[in-house]
Amino acid sequence: MNASERLSYAQLRGLAQSLVWMCGGQQIFEKRLQEFNDHHTGNNPYPRDGRFELMRSLNKYNKRPETAYFPQRLENFSPYPEDHKYRNLITAERFLMDGIERVEPISRLSLRKAEDLLIYELYRALDSLDNYINIFKVSTGIGKTVKIKDQDGVTIAFPTNALKKEVYDERTPVGSAVMTPEFPEFCDDKINQTMNRLFKAGFVKQAHKILWDLRKDNRYSPEDQAIAQAYIDENKVVQSSVKSIFTTHSRAIHSSFCHDTLIFDEDPLPLLLDVSTLKIADLKKIKKNKARAVLFGDETPRFMDLQRYLEGVEEGEILTLPDKYKIDISNEWLLFAQTEGIDSNIMKFLGCEYFYKDESDRDRIHFINREDLPDDKKIIIMSATIPVEIYKELYGERVRVIDISDVEHKGTITQHIKYSYSRNSLEKHLNEANAKLADRPTITFKSFNQQIDNAAPDIWFGNCSGYNLYKGQSINVLGTPHKHNSLYLLMGKVLGVNVDRFNREFKMQTVE
Repeated sequence: MNASERLSYAQLRGLAQSLVWMCGGQQIFEKRLQEFNDHHTGNNPYPRDGRFELMRSLNKYNKRPETAYFPQRLENFSPYPEDHKYRNLITAERFLMDGIERVEPISRLSLRKAEDLLIYELYRALDSLDNYINIFKVSTGIGKTVKIKDQDGVTIAFPTNALKKEVYDERTPVGSAVMTPEFPEFCDDKINQTMNRLFKAGFVKQAHKILWDLRKDNRYSPEDQAIAQAYIDENKVVQSSVKSIFTTHSRAIHSSFCHDTLIFDEDPLPLLLDVSTLKIADLKKIKKNKARAVLFGDETPRFMDLQRYLEGVEEGEILTLPDKYKIDISNEWLLFAQTEGIDSNIMKFLGCEYFYKDESDRDRIHFINREDLPDDKKIIIMSATIPVEIYKELYGERVRVIDISDVEHKGTITQHIKYSYSRNSLEKHLNEANAKLADRPTITFKSFNQQIDNAAPDIWFGNCSGYNLYKGQSINVLGTPHKHNSLYLLMGKVLGVNVDRFNREFKMQTVE
């Protein structure tokens, strides 16, 4: 855009849609138009009936996200092939800057002050006689787990069994706490198969009942009977203990322990607003009577009515399950134990708050269940990424926030912002990404683990919480993960947000 070359309206429009988002963009745009007119000797200057007003018009539309004009792709209006390697003018500018512009200083606490504040606020919360939900939004690496692991008279919940055991082993003094046992694995693989099928379909109570019966059933080996008895005995010890209890998020939400204080290491929201999927095809696998099916060929699906209803609902419509389908199937666990290949938690679906059929997969139903934190206990949650506003929406004035997230860094953060590094972007720029990665463990998408140098073998996006494997080490993080749209829509519905078809479009957002 210069004083000698006249651009078409389409080219001006493409430039304007990017410049309007830049500080000083309107001034530069109008200045270049005027310079062309001042030096133009022909009879075809830029007219003032729209070209000069273009930026002002865009500014009016851009006040509302639903009418905004976002930057055009350079390939759509630039005649120069060398420009097309950039997505738009904004990304081209950021690439040339190769960094992030800090528009104002950030006031950060020193690590020492942050640690002292964390200890002070933690003991203040522990000593208070109330049932507040104390949310500690803390910086990563501040040592939150170390601060809670040695507390007495509390229940401490971790996202995974592995982290639970790891922190339990680090607690001092040894023997000053108890730990909930993992569900056992038996010598007889048929028992394990049955248990896995029941857990997948949501028959948790029935699986535990089988375990109780198994310990005295002579049809099973003495070894498996001993395994069942040991699990039951360990649970009894935990339930009756006054020592601190180490458990998982799931057990803490679904079980009751004696302590008045419940501490979550990491955010338990994925269990409180639990978004899952159901495959309609799984309903077809469950027959009414397995024995009759073998003898007489009666292959009538147990859930034929529900199956037909779900096949008939409109894709993308957020619905509540009609009462006539919310049947109690707890006594039909044997059908599920005998049926192979069920990957859906049908019990959970029958009690869901809302569901909707996937727009791109007619066999897939997304649904959400809501669980609540106990209202007779004091709750402490420690996380670096907790969505505070959602907790406020769910629990109102019961929520108390302690924000210790802006803390001075001890190491360095090197961020490459040339590309978005979504799955699609990473596929296109894989070699360039590998060349930039330092020689250290890399956390990325699971599907790229085999293509990324030094990819962490056991940790990937969606499976990061609850690991201390790389504590004290430098790492790479490659990629921009995001959740399925169903999670945002269904969570929004539970929170009272209008997410009907006319209010659910996903758009660019300003991030501060």
